[in-house]
Amino acid sequence: MSDTDYLSATDVQQQLGISPATFYRWVKDGRLQGIRVGRRWQFTQEAIDAVRRDDAGDAQRREGVSEALTQLRERVIALGTSPEKAGTMIEGMDDVDGAVQLLVEHALARQASDVHLAPVADGLRVRERIDGQLVEVGPPLPEASRRELVRGIKRWAGLEPEVESRPQDGRFFVEHDARKVDVRVSSFPTGLGEALTLRLLDPARMTVDLERLGLSPQVLAAVRRAIGRSHGVLLVNGPGGSGKSTTLYALLNERRRAGIKIMTVEDPVELYLDGLLQAPVSDQLSFTDAMRAMLRNDLDLGMVSELRDEESIRLLYQMASAGHLMLSALHAATGVEALQRLIELGGVAPRMIAELTLGVLSQRLVPKACPGCKQVERLGRADARRLDLPADLEVVRAPGCEDCEHTGARGRTAAAAFLEPTREEREALAEGNPVVQAITTSPERTLLGAIQALVRDQVVTPAAAATAAGR
Repeated sequence: MSDTDYLSATDVQQQLGISPATFYRWVKDGRLQGIRVGRRWQFTQEAIDAVRRDDAGDAQRREGVSEALTQLRERVIALGTSPEKAGTMIEGMDDVDGAVQLLVEHALARQASDVHLAPVADGLRVRERIDGQLVEVGPPLPEASRRELVRGIKRWAGLEPEVESRPQDGRFFVEHDARKVDVRVSSFPTGLGEALTLRLLDPARMTVDLERLGLSPQVLAAVRRAIGRSHGVLLVNGPGGSGKSTTLYALLNERRRAGIKIMTVEDPVELYLDGLLQAPVSDQLSFTDAMRAMLRNDLDLGMVSELRDEESIRLLYQMASAGHLMLSALHAATGVEALQRLIELGGVAPRMIAELTLGVLSQRLVPKACPGCKQVERLGRADARRLDLPADLEVVRAPGCEDCEHTGARGRTAAAAFLEPTREEREALAEGNPVVQAITTSPERTLLGAIQALVRDQVVTPAAAATAAGR
């Protein structure tokens, strides 16, 4: 290649319109790629064009982020926030950070529990989980802003913005209405780019009052009998998003008083309660290590946020047998299946499970019918078969309206059942009889019975009830 195929440093500065200082900084940073021959730099026209393409891409991304910021600001204002307050929320921030702030503010204003961000062909899709349902939030944010916004959120959460090929988890905090909200961030790589899920842990939305959980009088009385015991194991059972953590905190709060030492092991700690010793699981502290430490710390009441394996079950029942009251959570469809799972996982003899298990509180969160569009009508044969209810029963249906964003639901209520084994059932379990044969599942002790009651009382629609019951 001849010398005429190359451009000098002066030629590059003239073509790009940059100063010598900027030129040398770009060369040092690697933005401008050249060849050094002795004391002189030489560049190809392709290198110059690459810088121009990068500049054009940067300008496009800046424009996309600015457009996303404008869209998010308009969405926050549409919820009733004044333009002045919306401006104050992002005062002093650049466009990326301002967009992240408004994204979270919008979700908190709508009392969403999660924000889901997913790459789509024409941009970044935004959905919020409200009352258990995912609701689309306007059109996708501009494609040119997608990568910058995702990286901005990852930066806030302490993740590695440049790493896009593996999942990451992190967190950050935001101030909202004079309180601190914990935002947990989880990334997931997809073929179109990274998807993010933001879990919003707002202390104002977590009740620690047992009476406000929506439990029926019978279930509430049974749970209070169990939590008042000096030792044993009380389990809260349900799928993810069924309110198990809220119920566990309410149970802890019920016993929180002077003279009681309460310790917890959690992954993560979602709410700190005064007077409790709450340990978050980390790379340095595992569930089982923390549980073993509990045994040596003279506790009265302990809580482990989740039973994960044979070892955690063994330690939990070991602490209960040593005279402590222990709480924990399980993922199972029913109370009977929760007991069956304990036995199948092993680590504890059936007799110990039978003797020490105070009860299993199974629960679901069911969307309530929107008061703005609910209508009363007959149940109908198809729904009657699904829910084991009479076809001529009067129930409510909600076709959807502007108040509920056409979902037919406003708010959620708890459907809960408490399975407290009788003496005869405990004896049968201790002898090794199968749980499904040993436990009598009358409607009053099952989730289906609790869900049927909500339909009879015209609180929830048959569709919502059938989904909660898995039918």
